[in-house]
Amino acid sequence: MTCLALQAFDTEIFGIPCYRVVALDETGLARDLPPVLKQRPVMVDAKVPAARNEMTRRLQELGFRIVCTQIVFHREPDPISYTASEVSIVPRLEIDDATVDAHAANFIADRHALDPLVGRARHDALYDRWIRNSLSGRMLVASHGRNFCTFRTHDDHCAIDLLSVLDKRRGIGRALLNAVLDYSIQQLKPARVITECGNEAAWRLYLSCGFHIVGFINCLHFVAT
Repeated sequence: MTCLALQAFDTEIFGIPCYRVVALDETGLARDLPPVLKQRPVMVDAKVPAARNEMTRRLQELGFRIVCTQIVFHREPDPISYTASEVSIVPRLEIDDATVDAHAANFIADRHALDPLVGRARHDALYDRWIRNSLSGRMLVASHGRNFCTFRTHDDHCAIDLLSVLDKRRGIGRALLNAVLDYSIQQLKPARVITECGNEAAWRLYLSCGFHIVGFINCLHFVAT
């Protein structure tokens, strides 16, 4: 089994080969990583549970950098209904190009934004396409005007994908999140979300809405141009 997978989406957007570490196996990584890391240009990302210090150290020895740490949140369903009347759950959301661009620029604490070797132009291009794909029917959308929270259902949980609010300090983020929680309650499934430790506004919101922390993940990048 290979420990690396070429990421077609990132490769197309960034214009360089982009790989992801998909198996944290030391023997496999010792076999698969060296030839890939010799490529120029190339980008490889890895997500390692924070408790696996030896794996994080090993990747750093190979030239990876820790760009951020993420928090994993979990919320069990309960019988309380939260949904605000102004929030709708829809299969897709149509917004204009200028609004998509504004949402892409709204993400400033994610792992790509925090890596200076990625650059803002590549970051915004990635999020522009990610947002368009997320709103095009590939997952459900909680919408409040031009603000949204995308999420998908799995066998055992509802996973929040993107939460972006342009009309700030109006309680819209909480309303969107509560709508997703209400949906998860109806499905009898817990809700899960991952955000960066540096995104204080997001993790404070999740904690205030009853989520609890179940883990931390180190995000590492290897970027060579």
